[in-house]
Amino acid sequence: MTRDKITLEYALELVDKLHSLPQEEVIDFIQQCQDPDTGGISACLNHDPHLLHTLSAVQILCTYNRLDAIDINGVVNYIVALQLSDGSFTGDKWGEVDTRFSFCAVATLALLNKLDAIDVDKAVSFVESCKNFDGGFGFIQQTFNYGYSAPNDDLIFSIKEDKDNNSKEKREKNRKEKED
Repeated sequence: MTRDKITLEYALELVDKLHSLPQEEVIDFIQQCQDPDTGGISACLNHDPHLLHTLSAVQILCTYNRLDAIDINGVVNYIVALQLSDGSFTGDKWGEVDTRFSFCAVATLALLNKLDAIDVDKAVSFVESCKNFDGGFGFIQQTFNYGYSAPNDDLIFSIKEDKDNNSKEKREKNRKEKED
């Protein structure tokens, strides 16, 4: 199982061909990529875990309805350890900060229903601090805009709004209305 095969999962899901991959092999690969010390998940065996790959693995396991295959508390602890005091997130132990990692952290925890594990208000404040004069967002404060940041930042702001409403029922109702 390679990274390319895992990326292929998303494409296959879009064309309703997910069943063409060996599900148990994919799940086994993800389990082997989870670091027992940090709880994060790497892209390949014997590589360092990273927030990007952790999100991808959780998305795949959600698709298969198999979150039970990994140590969820380990994943949550990994993400919590990557949040800095200003609310930003590093992608891994090496310390690079980027709004993409804020998105990955929030999205992963939202999928796991564990958003309360991080300081969401600080995460939102950090992303807001990366807003530029033209309304776009840089990867950190005072940097140029990334075209991909808008959807990521929208998710973070909507989660803060959700948290402010602080009602699981309201979140479910809003989610269903958006689906219809």
